[in-house]
Amino acid sequence: MFNLAADNGVIGSNPDDDRESSAETEDFPPDQAWIRRSFWVKTLQDARRRKTWVRVNRMYTEKTAAQVASDLRAAHHRDIKKLRVKGILPGDQWDTRWNSSPEGPEGQYSIWIRFIGTEK
Repeated sequence: MFNLAADNGVIGSNPDDDRESSAETEDFPPDQAWIRRSFWVKTLQDARRRKTWVRVNRMYTEKTAAQVASDLRAAHHRDIKKLRVKGILPGDQWDTRWNSSPEGPEGQYSIWIRFIGTEK
């Protein structure tokens, strides 16, 4: 247990620590909404930029590959807040394919995606 009275009521204070705080000199976070830079956000951005078939750089079970491919194909029909794949933008239209992985072990499946455009 610690003694708050000994620390003048400040948890984590150390009177012998004479280092300056870097918090005073750091920049504030940007005003725009923070976008998580997850695997899927990066993968979808790359596919939008390339505008051709892109193989997703992960392997899945057969059921998961089928479900993810289906989710992406139908994304423009669904509420974007309820999608399981993060990084899809409103109106995004995707074509997808899934099949056994050409390089992976037996029972592992790959997903190929192609950005079609944005629904208007």
